[in-house]
Amino acid sequence: MRLQLALSAVIFVLSGVVLGLMIAAPAAYHPAVRLATSAIFVMATVHLARSRRELLLSPGYLLGAVALVFFSLAPWLLLGALHPERFLRPANLAAVGRYADGQGELVILLFSLSALLATLLIGWWLGTEERPPGIGAQRRRPVSDEKVRLFAALSFVLLVGSLLPFALKKAGAYPVSGVAGATFQQIWEAAPAIMSFATAVLFFCAIGRNARWLAFALLGAALICAAVFSTHMMKIAVFITLAGAGAYFLRCELSLRRTVIMTALSFAFFSISLSVVSMTRPANGPDAEGHSGIYDHFVRKVLQRQAVTGGCLQEVIEKRAPDGRGSGVLYFVPAVVPRFLWPAKPDLSRGKEFAINYCEIKPENYLEKFPHSASISLLGEPIVENGWSGLAVAEGLLVVALSLVTLIAAGTGTLGAISLVAMLPWLADFDQHFALYFALSTKMFIWMVPLIVAYALLGRWAARQRETEPQS
Repeated sequence: MRLQLALSAVIFVLSGVVLGLMIAAPAAYHPAVRLATSAIFVMATVHLARSRRELLLSPGYLLGAVALVFFSLAPWLLLGALHPERFLRPANLAAVGRYADGQGELVILLFSLSALLATLLIGWWLGTEERPPGIGAQRRRPVSDEKVRLFAALSFVLLVGSLLPFALKKAGAYPVSGVAGATFQQIWEAAPAIMSFATAVLFFCAIGRNARWLAFALLGAALICAAVFSTHMMKIAVFITLAGAGAYFLRCELSLRRTVIMTALSFAFFSISLSVVSMTRPANGPDAEGHSGIYDHFVRKVLQRQAVTGGCLQEVIEKRAPDGRGSGVLYFVPAVVPRFLWPAKPDLSRGKEFAINYCEIKPENYLEKFPHSASISLLGEPIVENGWSGLAVAEGLLVVALSLVTLIAAGTGTLGAISLVAMLPWLADFDQHFALYFALSTKMFIWMVPLIVAYALLGRWAARQRETEPQS
């Protein structure tokens, strides 16, 4: 507990240093701040792994880790150790260089530290987790024996059923107008939430049980990937699989051998998936030349994309931070209003707008239609709308909201933990526009509420059945 408070104090002081550099000397001490943030993150991760390891799958911690690894360390690696001119056009390379030496990276590091501080405070509030020693028979089973078969059967039925809209979409055999079209659209939008929840349940059912249960969960994840990889939602399938596998990995008392195997398999799945996503989305613009190998595709997806996003964020800061021109610091709140209640609701997906205005991507560089969109990270849109004040309000509300979500999940037992894991593909997506992030997360949770209620009722029914069985 003392170590947790000491780490929190260090993070608080380091956050003040980063904030001071942003104001007074944004080009100074970037390597030192980058190194200090990485070191404190590693120390906090080790501490959480020994005390409250389930917090390593909390959305706040994951957002902070993603921000640090992919939007600070990855651009630094691309600029300093590889050949950035091979992967970045001159305009993007210049923007990324300014980002790595300017306020852009400091904004990312400050958010990462804020999210980590909130996670440590949550761990302090919850106290030290008591885990049984050893492995094998000592492993905890979050889903009890009387519920596991019912939960697994229902989850697999839901999983297979949720694949039907994707099959119809791929075959072009779905209604597009009228009541039938509107109904299909709602089912299509709900399918990822159902998939994520069902997959999370399958992985939780496998915790503490033999390898056949894990194989069953992996089969469910494979079905998702096989169906969804044929659409534009491939990233969601990858995130759903990694969230479920991460929950299994962290909540099992695995031997060293199994830990190494699971880590290697997860890394391989992540790498191959990113490469498949990149290769199945060929660009027809200036970035399409000279990138045909697996290595090139991997660098493009893991390093180049994030570096370009950092450069776009730097452009946002330079152009809009002093005088954001939006409708107020809470501009994103109306995003949750359903479109059928607000027919004139503006499009929340602003990737093409950001690509043109802040990412040095011009429509005239494309031979056919302009297909490209770009991200300015989760923190960019509030700056576009309301400058520094917009960023402060959005970041503060986000950290507080995710902390409350984590505390609620921790206090509602297994279904709370499953729900949080199922929401991670949307809650831990840092490469997203803020209003769209807010709207999608809210919508996915609303779709999951009936599932949470159904599983809760099914669990109570199974428990009552067990109590009424005659004792032998």
